Amino acid sequence: MTGSHDRIVTVSMVSDTLPNVRFWVDRTLRTGVDHMLVFLDDHRPDVQAWLEQHPMVSVVHTDAAYWNHDRPTPLPDRQMVNANLSLAALAKVPSAGWLFHIDVDEALSFDRETFLELDPRAARFPTLEAVAKRRWRGGEPKYFKKQPRPEDLYALAGLGAIARPDLDAYFRGHHLGKTGVRPSPDVRFRVHSVYEHPDTKIETIIPPDMHLLHYASWCLDDFVDRWRDFRPEDAAGRPFRSKNIGTAFYTLRNHPAMSQAQRDEAVGELFDRNISDDIPLLRDFGLLVDNPLRLDQPARPMPREDVALLETRLKELLHVDKTPYKSQLLQVGRRTDGSR
Repeated sequence: MTGSHDRIVTVSMVSDTLPNVRFWVDRTLRTGVDHMLVFLDDHRPDVQAWLEQHPMVSVVHTDAAYWNHDRPTPLPDRQMVNANLSLAALAKVPSAGWLFHIDVDEALSFDRETFLELDPRAARFPTLEAVAKRRWRGGEPKYFKKQPRPEDLYALAGLGAIARPDLDAYFRGHHLGKTGVRPSPDVRFRVHSVYEHPDTKIETIIPPDMHLLHYASWCLDDFVDRWRDFRPEDAAGRPFRSKNIGTAFYTLRNHPAMSQAQRDEAVGELFDRNISDDIPLLRDFGLLVDNPLRLDQPARPMPREDVALLETRLKELLHVDKTPYKSQLLQVGRRTDGSR
């Protein structure tokens, strides 16, 4: 399908530095995505100014007025309100064909032409997680790991490669992937799925050879950057592994009995023992795939009138009551891994 309703849009909630945001936006707009909706979760004037100048990005600052002075505390709740608001705004934009919710540490891996020939209402891209190693030559992970068979999990646990024979021990982050959907005012996102309001299941396909790439602590620098602002009081509500890693990281980074060099060494050891992947073993199990990221599908700009219509709709929705845009979050929707 080409022509109208063929632009692929992403929506994201962002709280990150300008260099990280610039890298992520530039990468996303080379993967087959045509336009990006970015909701700023805190006050970052430099990030907002750069995004506002980008012709293929629409940006919203979610300040106290945006939340009507009732900002949801759980991060997934804020993400889903922003995503569902975007569905309502895009529903009236003629060229908008798809909306995917992604995070700053994620990228879509797909063939745009093949995907647009499909005609589902929703599509889920399963997760491939970047293999973790202290440093990767060239600054990008060479391999990603795919979902193992249940019996592989027992074997990996038996060999000491993972702590327990379950997916939450094998993957550092989420493993359910992300779902894209055709924009409609009656559709709602959950973190990893979609439904029709109030709670009707939408049939979703899984296109072959299309994935969500998750860059979760894929190298030591990213691990440190991801956890540097963690505080023990942030642990409440986090999954068990995430809580443990964050608290251990904070303790080692601030341990009063250690010198700075000893702290840095200890953080590296924490990464090696709990984050780094056993690449030869994963290869033996057939769980490695070469980096499938495609950067040869440049964005196709949305028509100017469509961008203007989209941003007008976003302004109209800026200060409305956000309650109708809250998701009926399933338990799985509360899954979080420390991502921004």
